[in-house]
Amino acid sequence: MSGVLSLADVFDAMTLDRPYQKGLPHREALVKIQAVAGRQFQNSLVAILEKLVADGRIERETAGTPTRPDPAGR
Repeated sequence: MSGVLSLADVFDAMTLDRPYQKGLPHREALVKIQAVAGRQFQNSLVAILEKLVADGRIERETAGTPTRPDPAGR
């Protein structure tokens, strides 16, 4: 579980816009993560992230702004 959270946190930090830096495109962040696969992140988790990015299942968002509307209408 900690490996999933670690990978998600790093991907999020690399791809979200910050006040001091624009986030990387998903594919560029993935290339950087692939470079440390097997050392910093489990290969199997990186493979799942690769598929999610390739399938377009991860959407770009701005920090603090949800990409999908709140089901409760808020």
